[in-house]
Amino acid sequence: MTVNLYAFISKLPDVNRQTHRVMAERETEYSVTASMFWNLGLLVAFILQHSVMANHRCKNLVNNTLRLSVIERSLYVGATVLSLQLTMRYWTPVFSGTLWFVDTSSGDGSRIYSALFVVAHVVCWVFIVGSLLLVDFLELVGIKQVYFHCMGLNAPLSYKHHSLARFYVHNRHPCALAPLILLWASPVMRLDRLALAIVWSIYLFLGQRLDNHDYIYMKEQYDQKWAAVTYQQKAAVRHITTRSMVKSD
Repeated sequence: MTVNLYAFISKLPDVNRQTHRVMAERETEYSVTASMFWNLGLLVAFILQHSVMANHRCKNLVNNTLRLSVIERSLYVGATVLSLQLTMRYWTPVFSGTLWFVDTSSGDGSRIYSALFVVAHVVCWVFIVGSLLLVDFLELVGIKQVYFHCMGLNAPLSYKHHSLARFYVHNRHPCALAPLILLWASPVMRLDRLALAIVWSIYLFLGQRLDNHDYIYMKEQYDQKWAAVTYQQKAAVRHITTRSMVKSD
């Protein structure tokens, strides 16, 4: 799924400007309108799945009525993956009405543009993967809940500090800026890509539920990490200075 998502978001266009123009001329007003409504329907379906299953009423139904609290997170992630796969599989490109087109298929100048886009996307994907490694990834995808249940333990969040558990509840997307860059930093901004970027950007913005308590917690964690790094650096400098003084004596 990760490979498909990378190709869907970050793959450079495999057509040059002339081919793009020819494909746009083949499209009719009806086909463009139908394709855009189809793509918007896929986005709406993904957002509905992602939002309805995250709603507290749906969670209460799964956890209390159906008594599937152990696999509730796994079901949510699995449904999200399926919905995302369907969106990528049946997405229809629209070549008419392109907002901008940076040809990365030929010429020395295009190679520079191509390298810039590739570097920007690779850096963003590294940040996304790194942020997933910083959080409790097994708990995020629901594997840890099943394992703890099999071991006779309570839910994983119950063993975390209350501020961290609260932060996880309010923010299940560990990195929001990198996906926004991935959506908008594209050499070709077709109508379908524009719709994707706008809808997902709005959804990412509205999906952030962090409050002042969460920001205070993040600042405290940052200050503690910075103090620890600074202390280690000062200790290393003192150690090197001391060794230099001993050798000089």
